[in-house]
Amino acid sequence: MLPEISEIIRRRKLLGLTQLRLSQEAGISQPSLNRIERGKMAPSYEAAKRVFEALERLEHANEPKAKDKMCRKVIFLSPKDSIKKAAAIMKVKSISQIPIVENGIIIGTVTYDSIFSSGSDYYSPVPSAMTDPLPAVPETTSISAIRLLLKEHPAVLLLKGRKLSGIITKEDLI
Repeated sequence: MLPEISEIIRRRKLLGLTQLRLSQEAGISQPSLNRIERGKMAPSYEAAKRVFEALERLEHANEPKAKDKMCRKVIFLSPKDSIKKAAAIMKVKSISQIPIVENGIIIGTVTYDSIFSSGSDYYSPVPSAMTDPLPAVPETTSISAIRLLLKEHPAVLLLKGRKLSGIITKEDLI
């Protein structure tokens, strides 16, 4: 749901933006933005969405990015690896989840919980204890967006292009 249209002018002024700059960022004309702000024109949903997305982007422009906080050494396993290997790595490295990667594609995650709840034999391959993949986002994602994802997931994987480049856990942001 979009905020109230009356929020546009308040947020624009808080950012110290001119109508011209905001209209350029949102991809709408400056006269249209002027009419929207003065209440002389009701914007289409798409135009309002572009304006609020531009405001959001500009409000977070100076915020630290995920790449500033990520751990660059990502430990991952292949689907051919055993649960025993996953458990040993978790114990030695003091980590609680490991991404499973096949041919450069993240296919799942193994966690302590998934190992114990699977009931699988220690010599079984990790897919028998695998859960859904951790969320993966560009390493340029804002820290505030990462915090939201970490409310629902134990970690967030970071991508540079299509390549796995790092990981962030709750501990990394404390």
